[in-house]
Amino acid sequence: MRCADVLLAGLLALGCSTETQAPPPPRGVVLVLLDTLRADRLGCYGYARRPTTPVLDRFAEEGVLFETAISHAPWTIASVTSILSGLPDTRAFVDGGLQRSLVEDLTTGGVRTAAFTEGGYFTDAFGFGRGFETFHEEHYLHGGSIETTFPAALGWLAELADERFFLVVHTYEAHLPYLRTTFADGLPSGRIGERFTEEKHAEVDGGELVPTDAELFYLEALYDGGVRACDDWTGRFLSGLDELGLADETVVIVTSDHGEELGERRFPSFAGDHGHALLDYLVRVPLLVRDPRARIDGGRRVSAQVRSMDLLPTALELLGVAVPADCEGRSLVPLLRGESEPTERAARGGSPERGPDREFLRRAGFKLIRRTEEPEPDSPFAHLPELQLYDLEADPTEERNRALAAAASDAVIRRALLDELERDPAAGPLRPDDLDVPPELAERLRALGYGH
Repeated sequence: MRCADVLLAGLLALGCSTETQAPPPPRGVVLVLLDTLRADRLGCYGYARRPTTPVLDRFAEEGVLFETAISHAPWTIASVTSILSGLPDTRAFVDGGLQRSLVEDLTTGGVRTAAFTEGGYFTDAFGFGRGFETFHEEHYLHGGSIETTFPAALGWLAELADERFFLVVHTYEAHLPYLRTTFADGLPSGRIGERFTEEKHAEVDGGELVPTDAELFYLEALYDGGVRACDDWTGRFLSGLDELGLADETVVIVTSDHGEELGERRFPSFAGDHGHALLDYLVRVPLLVRDPRARIDGGRRVSAQVRSMDLLPTALELLGVAVPADCEGRSLVPLLRGESEPTERAARGGSPERGPDREFLRRAGFKLIRRTEEPEPDSPFAHLPELQLYDLEADPTEERNRALAAAASDAVIRRALLDELERDPAAGPLRPDDLDVPPELAERLRALGYGH
């Protein structure tokens, strides 16, 4: 008998399994949603101008960083809809509200569920409380702030017994208005003023104030101050988990719903804004996951493309709840374990908040954006072509539109991506004008720069 056969026989005789035992499930999953946070403003994603994210940089060194995480849309309602439902927004947000949430499956599966949000668009007025046992919203600038939201979430955790839990913590901190001068002190603010308020945003949006390079630099410094506040309070929250004895049994996911325009000058009137384009600075988001059952010394980076709609299926699998068959999102657990996947996760989305309707498909290192409506001739979108095709490896900032390139290879790629879009047409865009916004909520949205 060979040595290997003798060893196998001995193991079987002892009742041992030759398979690697999966770690026990975590007790809880926390999703930290840092609204309006661009991936390229984190140190762990290569940002070096200012020390915006020392806490999250250390966090990434203990877990998994996804280099290419794509949001479904460049604004909150459509993006959060996809996150909570694991579906495109057009399939889950119907008649003015969220009609399907995977949180319902978690609650039905015996998991305690809660969300602590700073309102705005992330509000139960649009059905985002669906399925949550506790849904606490304290609207940003109307009683809510990062200083109150994160401690309130920790307070909920402190009251739990030994149940499994899923918690969402959402803050608007990096969003307009930009109030943190951490990195802006001493810089010339020009016409922006000490802080970038809703009033100044309205001047930029209306074309009355076209920021100079120096003013954009100041605007970025203000934004980075908000990013640093997000980082600081995420650190306090993580310390709070440790003090509660939960850090070693809680998977923490940190991400954003979309990015922000910061002077790219593709749309000059949208500096300090979002929702208007499907370019990567608005739809590529940070995604960091730390699983205490598998701490990774130095961290691991995953280059495979993933989507925000994959987050809730991941939470379900981690907490031992079956993912519904109709869910389009796919759990990230295999990638968290370091496994490779046989097929790429194509990222598809659209539903911009402003301008003509558009949709995008991001696959195999290319992105196709298709405009499905005519733009207003005198609007900031008048220049938008019907098709945009970008080679993201050769042109990561999406400067060269290859949709009309003469090369045969470009034509083949364009046709293949168009065919994929047309095989499964969207049901129709989710647009702000279709929402029934209560007057009190409209006032709060205006404070965030939304024209309701």
